[in-house]
Amino acid sequence: MPGANNNLVNFALVVVLPNGQKSVQAISRNDFIRVACSQQPQDGNPLGENLFAKYEIEECGMYKDSIFKKVSFICSSVDQLWKLRYKMGPYGGSDSLGWTGATVPSSGQMDILRQYGAQSLDDFIYGENAFHLLHDIQSYAWQSRYKGS
Repeated sequence: MPGANNNLVNFALVVVLPNGQKSVQAISRNDFIRVACSQQPQDGNPLGENLFAKYEIEECGMYKDSIFKKVSFICSSVDQLWKLRYKMGPYGGSDSLGWTGATVPSSGQMDILRQYGAQSLDDFIYGENAFHLLHDIQSYAWQSRYKGS
């Protein structure tokens, strides 16, 4: 999930092919949320499950404002992913502090990310691993362990 390509976080539908190769299709943050909450049919969610509910990821989904007729895509876990890779974010203020102590994650932090399938900073974390990570980063204890690694 955290990646290069000029964005703080990149999203993609990753399909592992029979030969072991990966097919990667870039999607937007909002499309990721749409697919994960089963509002947009896609190969990334063939059963049409609400994956946020399945993996107990709180406050994530598509919300319709009945007064202003606006649709919002909200997920605090998704919006914190950049903190796994960066020390400072572009937004300013206290919310702009990432969870790394340097310009890149430490070796201990990379060890934690490897548990979710990322072997390098540019690897996508996908499938169940992605949703386990989104679940885990909700925990202040997990965040503290990551920051201290």
